[in-house]
Amino acid sequence: GLQAGDYINPVDGEDVRGQDGNTVAAKIQGKEGTEVTLQTLRGQQQQTYTLTRQEVQVQSVYGQMRPDGLAYISITSFNSNTYDQFSSTLTQLRAQNPLGLILDLRDNTGGILDVANEIADYLMGEGVIVYTVDKAGNRVDYTSDADALGLPLAVLVNGQSASASEVLSGAIQAHGDGILVGTQTFGKGLVQKTFGLEDGSALKITVEKYYTPNDVCIQGVGLTPDEVVELPEGKISPALLSEGEEDTQLERAASLLLEDAG
Repeated sequence: GLQAGDYINPVDGEDVRGQDGNTVAAKIQGKEGTEVTLQTLRGQQQQTYTLTRQEVQVQSVYGQMRPDGLAYISITSFNSNTYDQFSSTLTQLRAQNPLGLILDLRDNTGGILDVANEIADYLMGEGVIVYTVDKAGNRVDYTSDADALGLPLAVLVNGQSASASEVLSGAIQAHGDGILVGTQTFGKGLVQKTFGLEDGSALKITVEKYYTPNDVCIQGVGLTPDEVVELPEGKISPALLSEGEEDTQLERAASLLLEDAG
């Protein structure tokens, strides 16, 4: 019953207002078979859920051919198995000779940087995907080879496209390998490491910043799409669209690709 846009508070009776997302997620997660109680607020409606924790095998890639001849792939997060799912899905779709590809990264808050870089390497030509800089000014480049997708490409983003999603989107945009459609991205451009402490707690420290190939640090700023397109009024996520309600961002991306395909 949970939906994108629900406000979750409290968690097991604890007020979590002001805590960051990773901290709250850690409170919701736990040993398989145990329960957690969440209270949500959706508009003016409150709801309480008691959930039983279990191991989840995450399917992070979904793909299909559209009636207009375009391939569509959604990536919901960058997990250890995401690249394999992506390459397999795209191979199946390419066998149907699509006119172009729509890559949907809306509501994708990130994940494993190396996985995002692998997908960027698959899609774009030769060049820097992203680089990091530490406090001493030391720079590390992550690069792509010359092999590219070879299809018109549009990437959908919104205010919840963050971190690794912005790395992938920023690389494609900077090199002109595709167009970004949607709304301003979140602006998460920090590299953080977690150090475990003896008492079982941990300390998370920012150690580097991400930079796009055109030298932009997106932290606190985000990426501006090539085509800024809002969803229908009052909707911040495609997950909140009512049945039959037009996904204006998706359809604008499709029309741009079809124009490009001639």
